[in-house]
Amino acid sequence: MTWRPKLPQNMGTLAFVTRYDYVRANIDGRWAISPTAVGNQPANVILDELRTAEITNHVFTQTITWNPCARLFLQGNFSYVQNETDTPANINLIPNTMPSVTDFQNDYWTAGASAGLVIDDKTDLHVDYSYYRADNYEVNTIVGLPYGAGATEHTVGATVGRQISKNVRLKLQYGYFHYRDETSGGHNNYDAHAVFSSLQFRF
Repeated sequence: MTWRPKLPQNMGTLAFVTRYDYVRANIDGRWAISPTAVGNQPANVILDELRTAEITNHVFTQTITWNPCARLFLQGNFSYVQNETDTPANINLIPNTMPSVTDFQNDYWTAGASAGLVIDDKTDLHVDYSYYRADNYEVNTIVGLPYGAGATEHTVGATVGRQISKNVRLKLQYGYFHYRDETSGGHNNYDAHAVFSSLQFRF
């Protein structure tokens, strides 16, 4: 759903975009038993197909874009993903699995802001920031394996583009990443700087 409220003429344009996605996936598996006979089971028997998991996603996204003038835009965005995987183990169809197998949640949310400025007819600047958070990590080590992701990430970036000639464009990008991970006990934490450059030729 898109909504564009009418603003005073000197305030530019404003747009709200709201989106919802529903995604459902089923995972079905089939296995062959041992190539040699085991007990009363004959060898090389293909078992019946079995549904091993159901994955459900609800995705909510909101974006706000403001163009105060033709050369400048400001944008903010937010998204929340509700993701759950159900298996025969965690819905207790298989006995003696709970509480060692917990519900597998993969929920996460992101938020960000960006701005773009056309400096002149050949040069433009773009800056952005994003934040990611997953808070599903459950310390289940007393009765089983820990499940779920637990992490945060901050990303800051800046891009400068320059039209060198009619067919050649140069782009320089810088990014900073700050990542913290709960599932590894902090061993996968990192801070990183990245510099990219590209030269585009058009024929």
